[in-house]
Amino acid sequence: MRTTLKGLVLLMAALFIIGGLSQGCVPSTKATTRGEGGAKVKDEGPIPVYYDFDDVLVPSELKMDKKSSFVYATPNFASGVLVMDGFVDADSLVAFFKENMAKDGWFLRSSFRYRRTILVYQKGNRDCLITIVDAMTRTHVEIWLAQNVVGAAGGPPAAGE
Repeated sequence: MRTTLKGLVLLMAALFIIGGLSQGCVPSTKATTRGEGGAKVKDEGPIPVYYDFDDVLVPSELKMDKKSSFVYATPNFASGVLVMDGFVDADSLVAFFKENMAKDGWFLRSSFRYRRTILVYQKGNRDCLITIVDAMTRTHVEIWLAQNVVGAAGGPPAAGE
């Protein structure tokens, strides 16, 4: 009887731990606003973060890998790649980025899914590419941001430019 009780307790503990890890970053009802005073939070819960790109919101469950990331910044523009990973469900990440990128004025141009999810956004003269790879233990995310390469007339550059 004692062995059965121990087994049941261990099984419940394992299910509890696994259930906690699979919660992901489902978009919550909380809202963040940016202003001169910084971010204000209306409800409880993890607070999404703006890292080096001030219009690309990232779930706080993702932690930045500073050794793999690089950002080039000027007073008016930042570009580069932010590399992150965490214990987050890939599908909830896709939903998070689709919702919050639209709120920040980004237009979803195309997407790829399944083995690796790739979201391609455009905003003004900038492009943002978000890749999400769901690994066995962690989810890997890369956020690439760069200026569009277009000619002065708004089309692609002429051959030889």
